[in-house]
Amino acid sequence: MDINIKDTKRRYDFDFTFTKDSLDKDEEISGQLTGSQDVSGRVEKLIDDKALLKFTLNGQIIYPCSRCLTPVIKDYSYPFEEEIEVNGGVIHLDDYINDCLFINEPSQILCKEDCKGLCPICGTNLNEQQCNCQEEQEDEIDPRLEKLKELL
Repeated sequence: MDINIKDTKRRYDFDFTFTKDSLDKDEEISGQLTGSQDVSGRVEKLIDDKALLKFTLNGQIIYPCSRCLTPVIKDYSYPFEEEIEVNGGVIHLDDYINDCLFINEPSQILCKEDCKGLCPICGTNLNEQQCNCQEEQEDEIDPRLEKLKELL
């Protein structure tokens, strides 16, 4: 998505919708964009080849839960503002949309606050069913640490 501001006097307003397929993604985010995403904002020319880019990005992203990997749909609204260099009067908006998504990516997404996660041994989703791995493992002592038991 390119914006040509060569013939604009001072300010250029934009408002459009895009899909994940139309976005050239450089940065990898852990979520997947769903449906259509909205971006609206403006570019204000400053001095020389400088401009102020402001926009708001709205849409939905599906993230995997950080503990159990269950898909979690998250609505988002991310603001973005940066002074940029404009070469040839064309702004490649994809780069800035990618930056906006990457910068605002949450560090942890949970399907619910008390998510139990996956069993580290068998991989069972502990929110859906219990497994016997933890009970079996508590009785078993790691042979590398068996000597420490003598100290107790």
